[in-house]
Amino acid sequence: MSAEVDLRPDAEEPVLKRLEMPRRILERTGRRTLVCFDEFQAVMTVREDADEVIRAGIQHHTDEASYVVAASEVGGL
Repeated sequence: MSAEVDLRPDAEEPVLKRLEMPRRILERTGRRTLVCFDEFQAVMTVREDADEVIRAGIQHHTDEASYVVAASEVGGL
């Protein structure tokens, strides 16, 4: 399963709903999710605090998911 995420300044609520997908998947299936963010530095070009919005949405996912964050630019994380 994959999901596109729109980080326009007016799109915070849809982003937060998508970040809850691992919790819903765990509740429905009992399975943990692996979430991969590729080219994470691009998030910052759309909205300056996008990393904070994402972190706030996933910081308590201890049982729900594991996260992989990748960036191709040095200092991009």
